[in-house]
Amino acid sequence: MRATELCNLDDNDIDLKTLTIRVREGKGGQDGFAFITDECSKTLKQYLAIRPPFGIDGRRPLFHTDFWQRWNRDSLYKIFCYCKDRAGIEKIGGVHVFGRYSAATLMTAKGVPLNIVQVLLRHRDVRSTLRYAHVDNVIARQWYNKTMRLE
Repeated sequence: MRATELCNLDDNDIDLKTLTIRVREGKGGQDGFAFITDECSKTLKQYLAIRPPFGIDGRRPLFHTDFWQRWNRDSLYKIFCYCKDRAGIEKIGGVHVFGRYSAATLMTAKGVPLNIVQVLLRHRDVRSTLRYAHVDNVIARQWYNKTMRLE
């Protein structure tokens, strides 16, 4: 998900049974869906169980600050940097790099077809997806050897 999409999430956007998140008014005003893992679902259940109920303008933001405001990109970035430091991650990059570029690169490296990566990232044009999905030379060599072998 994009940072602004994450900040805009409400409680009712999460479906823990189907492991999906409804994205409202994403980039370009487009609605869509994102998938989550079982592990993410379990973490969200724990979070929702301890998080105090709270509403803003008739909506229940999934994430809010200690000052009872909806997260914004700056607060998300600060939280992300804090967690990255605590985890000892020295790789340069913010939420977008880790949440989208890394995801696209990992999926591509594991052989996910590019059109599927495009759908998961909700890109209209596959050229956008190509900018995200970096291919490591070692992975490229493995795929080359795997597919170019005459049998």
